[in-house]
Amino acid sequence: MIIDKFLDKNSSEAMYFAGLTLSIPLLCLGIIWAILSTVILLSFDTSLATVIDHKTEKDTEGNMSYTAIVAYQSVNGPAQTSTLTLSSSEKSPPLQKQVKILYKTSSPKLVFIKSFKGLYFTPLFLLVLAFFSHLISLAHKKAYKNSLINKQQDLVSHA
Repeated sequence: MIIDKFLDKNSSEAMYFAGLTLSIPLLCLGIIWAILSTVILLSFDTSLATVIDHKTEKDTEGNMSYTAIVAYQSVNGPAQTSTLTLSSSEKSPPLQKQVKILYKTSSPKLVFIKSFKGLYFTPLFLLVLAFFSHLISLAHKKAYKNSLINKQQDLVSHA
């Protein structure tokens, strides 16, 4: 039976270690991303910016990438124009749209859109994925142990 095959010792240990191999890097990546997001939120300034243009680049395969150019008022006073740090395959956000940004006054090349997805959702998603991966591997290990106990009880009852 298929269930018995998955509950033999070799595949059970392989499933357990596969779960650990997946969950540990996801956990580390989620923690690192959460720490970086927190550092960015605490050490960067926030401003409302207007998208004034898009910088277009073409890679070697002919794919286009777009990086928004934004104008904003810095905390120190003068108006600034900067290119966002991250690019995308779409002209997003659209021209003249106002977006909240995070920027570093000492390093004008570090400008990010302040978004829920990038700052909060991604590390949370990675941590939840790591948790469930580890939970599944532990459940598989427990199922293997229970199958051994049931086999031993069957042997004792038939003896």
